[in-house]
Amino acid sequence: MRFRCLFVKLLMLVPLLGCAVFYPASSRKQMLQDDLRRFHVGLLSQNRAALVRPIRAVAREPWGKAWDCFFQRFRVVDYVVEEVRFKDEAQGAEVSVRVTGHFVNALSTRQVPWQEAWRYDKQRWRLDVETEAFREILGECFPEASAEQSAIPVP
Repeated sequence: MRFRCLFVKLLMLVPLLGCAVFYPASSRKQMLQDDLRRFHVGLLSQNRAALVRPIRAVAREPWGKAWDCFFQRFRVVDYVVEEVRFKDEAQGAEVSVRVTGHFVNALSTRQVPWQEAWRYDKQRWRLDVETEAFREILGECFPEASAEQSAIPVP
């Protein structure tokens, strides 16, 4: 009897574990769409928590400071995700975004093209911020300690 109860409990657990451990490509694509929306709305609202959420936990503090520095100089007023290119059965994605914003105390807006690289890792999407594209976007706000760890040359 005990064996039968244990067997039934295990059978009930298998579908739950399967969903938690394995996401098909279509589910991963939807997860990225949700993460992209949260990240870019975070840009609009200057929400530090939303911006560092898709970054590895060990790198969140310097990147949080980098975003704070960025928002002291630049305000994002709109964004358009122009293209999402999935690769390797939705294990990675290249995202093209057009961000509209203005420098603090400036009246005119400008559009800035962003290229983002996202990777699916441990059942969640991670944003690769240690790229040349983010170095250009953040300028002097780019965390140099992070750049040294990632072997990006510092000018």
